[in-house]
Amino acid sequence: MHYLGANDAGSGFHELAKQLDLLPKKASKADKEEFWISEVNALYDHYDPPRAQDE
Repeated sequence: MHYLGANDAGSGFHELAKQLDLLPKKASKADKEEFWISEVNALYDHYDPPRAQDE
């Protein structure tokens, strides 16, 4: 299965998250979507350049 141009994670992402105990073994579709969104947001936060402080 290819996820080219898709806006969500593939099954391999969720399976790895389960193996690492980051996602429940019987995660629902909503659980998987919530986890995916939180991971994407964490990446944006991590790589967001520092902003100049208002003076």
